[in-house]
Amino acid sequence: MCASGTKICSRRTGKWAHNLSVVGLLASRQACQLFAGSGDQFLTELDWSVPIPDIGTVPFWDRITREGKDLLMNLLEIDVPVIGAVNGPATIHAEIPTMSDIVICSDNAIFADHAHSPSNVVPGDGVHVWWQMVLGPNRGRRFLLLGEEISAKEALQLGFVSEVLPAAKLMDRARELARFIAQKPVSMLRGSRNAFSQHIKRRMLDDLGYGLQMEGINVLAMMQAQAGGE
Repeated sequence: MCASGTKICSRRTGKWAHNLSVVGLLASRQACQLFAGSGDQFLTELDWSVPIPDIGTVPFWDRITREGKDLLMNLLEIDVPVIGAVNGPATIHAEIPTMSDIVICSDNAIFADHAHSPSNVVPGDGVHVWWQMVLGPNRGRRFLLLGEEISAKEALQLGFVSEVLPAAKLMDRARELARFIAQKPVSMLRGSRNAFSQHIKRRMLDDLGYGLQMEGINVLAMMQAQAGGE
């Protein structure tokens, strides 16, 4: 599965969640799933060209909460190993490829969360769970609050990326890893995936919905303040 370009708007969240559900169904017939971006970036921009007239309403945030949970939980429900190949900067939804079982990236990759704190939005759509797990509580919170960037080299040193390659060699290496994994018994692969992801599912079930609600309240409060001229 490939990320659909370098921009995403909130209207696509539900589509991504649906696509990941379909990927999970297809993966049940496979031994491995490869998740990659297209072009020279993974995802770097929010697309505000699509009107969102209901962004200030409770029904909108109710839908975003539901789709936000579906997005990550459907990813975790894929029951075979997932390889994430990060083909360039991932500054929006960087949690998605880095939640893979094996993560490799190009040498120009950058990891960040530019969707939240830089716009004074609560980072509550799952990044608050994942990056504290990956980086540790203190570094993870700093990373999110300051909107920091982590280079490919540092990601390798921190351990959430296992290989850094020239961009031209990234997908060949990803396919090589997939072929190696595919030689193993499917029962072993599915059992391993389920064992690996169980504690992540538990953390997401505990904290994802709450974080999404905090994010929604925060955005509604900002909109009310702007409307009141505060």
